[in-house]
Amino acid sequence: MQLFGVVNASPDSLHEESRVEGPDAALARARRLLADGANSIDVGGQGSTDVATVVDWQLEWERLADVVPALATLGVDVSVDTWKPEVARRALGAGATVLNAADGMQSEAM
Repeated sequence: MQLFGVVNASPDSLHEESRVEGPDAALARARRLLADGANSIDVGGQGSTDVATVVDWQLEWERLADVVPALATLGVDVSVDTWKPEVARRALGAGATVLNAADGMQSEAM
């Protein structure tokens, strides 16, 4: 079993404690989660609830571009939570090792 700790680079995540801005805050939160027993880290740059503002892939990636490689330095699986193919490709290229497809992989591009 894998336990993923959640780091949200989206300002409209429902869980305020999970929200971070930038790689330093993301690393600090991830280290706390790992110390508390998480095995891996899940990160997202787009809220996925019905109250979240949908942003284009460029803004979502902007939120993640420095965060994903920073988290990858921790030596654990880093999952990216997205339904946008361009974000998924870039995150996997930047060190993410797992794809958490928020749309259930329902689009052909994903």
